[in-house]
Amino acid sequence: MSIVREELLSFPPEERTSGVYVRSGAPLTAASAVDELREITGVEPVAVLLYASAGRPPEAAAYPPRPRRLDGGYSLTMRLSSWAHAFARGAAVDVPAYLIQWFPCRSVIVVPISTPHWDAGVLVIPRSAARHAEAIRSLACDLALRLELADRRSRLQALGGRR
Repeated sequence: MSIVREELLSFPPEERTSGVYVRSGAPLTAASAVDELREITGVEPVAVLLYASAGRPPEAAAYPPRPRRLDGGYSLTMRLSSWAHAFARGAAVDVPAYLIQWFPCRSVIVVPISTPHWDAGVLVIPRSAARHAEAIRSLACDLALRLELADRRSRLQALGGRR
């Protein structure tokens, strides 16, 4: 049995743009994901829900922003969490009454942010953005890989490992 040294498995330090590597030192947030989604689609309203991972609680952001807590005192994160878990695949769905404040349209497309073994959250976009479907799926995949990597690193740190 041969021993493989860790440095043989490392990558050269040049900049990565594949999506697996974080573009900056800043952690990915729902707000930064909303900005990326808006940049790709150019439509609004849009929202992103990130499930709890990497030692962080669930988080949601929308554009245009609305007050943090409106009727009933429930945040956007709680509202999206209770609704979006029902959609495993990208689908056009009706907007429930408790999300009309953020999505004043009849239906939206919910796109999962996931890898084959891990769910990271959802992108919520108006149906008018369907023409950008391929770019949106690509963004969802990119976000999922970045979030999965951050979660893996967080878990290794918690276990006392390095990296």
